[in-house]
Amino acid sequence: MPDPNFHQHCPGTRFYFSDISVSNVALRLQNLKASKATGVDNIPAKFLKAASQIIAPSLTVIFKQPLCTGTYINDWKLARMSPIYKSEGRKKCENYRPISILPIMSEVFEREVLTKIYKYLNENSLLSKSQSGIRTKTWNCGRAYSD
Repeated sequence: MPDPNFHQHCPGTRFYFSDISVSNVALRLQNLKASKATGVDNIPAKFLKAASQIIAPSLTVIFKQPLCTGTYINDWKLARMSPIYKSEGRKKCENYRPISILPIMSEVFEREVLTKIYKYLNENSLLSKSQSGIRTKTWNCGRAYSD
């Protein structure tokens, strides 16, 4: 159940995205797993890793566009669906679950945005302790049984 006094915990300041830096974009590209599945754009992660220093300045400009305009890049919304086997008989459709494989560029952008939002929420104490699933390096089995 949501905290009825949530608005009392909100800071008086507004959220603004801090600038996306070329060095952060390059680092995110360098940290990609080379074996990461490609999305509909078919751009492999190992290419992005290898070219990270060269393409990071241009990608930084591209990454800033959705934040300035409020318009997400349509091609980054397209996903390739892939069935993942769960258990039991492999011939039954219900024993598979679909996953969406987005373009890697979309995931790099989203990771950068998530980092900035998460930092803001932490710095302003806006994450409840019961939100352990969203926090890095936290896990609490007891949360499933509390309240």
